[in-house]
Order: sequence, then C-alpha cells, then structure tokens
Amino acid sequence: MKALILDNLVVDVLIDSETFEVTEPMYWLDCPDDCVMHEWSIIDDVLQKTPEPEDTRTYADFRREAYPSLEEQADMQYHDLIDGTTTWKDAIQAVKDAHPKP
Repeated sequence: MKALILDNLVVDVLIDSETFEVTEPMYWLDCPDDCVMHEWSIIDDVLQKTPEPEDTRTYADFRREAYPSLEEQADMQYHDLIDGTTTWKDAIQAVKDAHPKP
C-alpha cells in the first residue's frame, strides 16, 4: 500500500494501484495495510496512527454543555411555580451530580 503524505498527514491511500505523480510538498510513502487517511500521520519521522488528543475539558466545561438552555430553565421554573414541582432543581442537580467539582 502507498500513502499520500501532505503536511505530515495521510491524505490518501492507494490499495493495489500505481501511484501517480505528485508535486512537492506531497509525496508517496509505503504504509501498512491498516493505514487510513486522516487517521495516520508522520510523528517523529515515523508513519503511525495519530493519537487521540487529550481531553482537557474541566468539570465546568462538561456542566456548561449539559445544562438545559436558559429558555428551558425559565420554562421549568415557571411550571414549578404553577404546578408545585421541582423539575428545575432536579435538572440542575442531575448535572451537578453527573459532573461534580473535583
């Protein structure tokens, strides 16, 4: 198999095909059978599967993504007042429980 490399990233893979001429900065490189474009790259001069980036999100980031929108929260609070329920408090607590402070 051959991998087409551009900016240290595999942008195409040819299986049982002849390579075609490319211009710099692209070039062809032999690659293993499990090489997949956009998932492999040249790291420290070695063609290898690109590692997953480290997740650097904090609990606050996760909470921000999980909270209902402000419109939804306002609607919950309105219905809680009218119906005597605790839907809003329960929804907020569920997010805090799922993503606790460290």
